[in-house]
Amino acid sequence: MCLSGAGLVTACDNPPPTTDAGMSGTDTGTTPDVGMPVDANADAGPMRTPTLAYTPEGCSYEVRTPTVIDAQRGSDVFGASPTFDHVHVSWSGPTDTTTAILWRSDADTLASSVLIGTDQAAVMAADGATTGVTRHDGHTIFYSSAASGAGAERLHEVHVCGLTPNTTYYYRVGGPGHWSSTFDVATGPSTGSTDAWSFGVTGDSRGATATATPGDNAWAISQHHLADRAVDFEVFTGDGVFAGSNQDEWNVWFDGTDGTFAVQDF
Repeated sequence: MCLSGAGLVTACDNPPPTTDAGMSGTDTGTTPDVGMPVDANADAGPMRTPTLAYTPEGCSYEVRTPTVIDAQRGSDVFGASPTFDHVHVSWSGPTDTTTAILWRSDADTLASSVLIGTDQAAVMAADGATTGVTRHDGHTIFYSSAASGAGAERLHEVHVCGLTPNTTYYYRVGGPGHWSSTFDVATGPSTGSTDAWSFGVTGDSRGATATATPGDNAWAISQHHLADRAVDFEVFTGDGVFAGSNQDEWNVWFDGTDGTFAVQDF
């Protein structure tokens, strides 16, 4: 079972897929008085704005991005060598019927879709919506960190609603012809259920920097302990890295290890 929580949490990795594999929400607003202007030529490609707000199809809440270099709905555009990593899940809606899936890619990939279903083999074999597998489309943002030497980052986010409570789902991120490995996430029990569940609380994992000394990896150690205890979800209280504006430190945080244990595989 994967962890979800208030913040950034790593997805659970399952056996890699053997093949590669929509729903669109309603845009409700975009441009404030800061950041990049909206593209004047709508035919030149996807709308580029510094912020984006929309209601994902089937969801009862609005998604709004922070102000960034570029925020837009995803499209089936890929870079020369598409990559997907730092996959994690959380919630923005009811924990028993929704999930939010987030990940990072190469800068030129705009594809921001998820294939999801309860049949792992079907999800692994799909390249789009099919029997038992649905495709959900989200958004992508592009931003830079002035304090980081890592350069600009491309992130993606998809919200999936209308799921069945207390059910394990399998999913892949990306777009047609270019999908990630298969991961899993479980929805919570229905409201009022007396089913048992467990959770972990962690925080203040600062210290995982590119120049950290061995053993200075509180985040990876805490995740290793939670993995050993098979908790259902995690609440992270904050202070993930020393300098939140430094993307290099977040990259190390996501890729943390404790011996043979890797946070990214949890």
